[in-house]
Amino acid sequence: MNDILTNLPPTQSTDSADRTKVYLNNYRETGEEYLSADVDATVGFLTKRGFALEAATVSGMVLLQQAKRDGISALTLLETLGSLQNLQLSALVAEILNQNRSQTSRLGYRSSSTANQIKLRNIRA
Repeated sequence: MNDILTNLPPTQSTDSADRTKVYLNNYRETGEEYLSADVDATVGFLTKRGFALEAATVSGMVLLQQAKRDGISALTLLETLGSLQNLQLSALVAEILNQNRSQTSRLGYRSSSTANQIKLRNIRA
């Protein structure tokens, strides 16, 4: 298998043995398993907070992976995230997604400056 990380979409292979190769390459690997209630709660929480369904699904899976790594339950994570404002939640989810992405791409967001221009003009160096 190809272990090179890239931002390009995967190419479609015409090899009929691809499924067998993937199965045999991952035979002894343990997969990620989550309770369906945790997945539904996480996706529902994110869609209620303004995420699109696909973004909520992908972000929810990364949040569940992070919760599993940290050794906390998904519902505890959602309770903690429930106290955040929408902008704070988006920034936190972006940070968690960046920690789980390849180093070649990062998510960013723009924060608007609310500095008073009159006060900035009167400051002397």
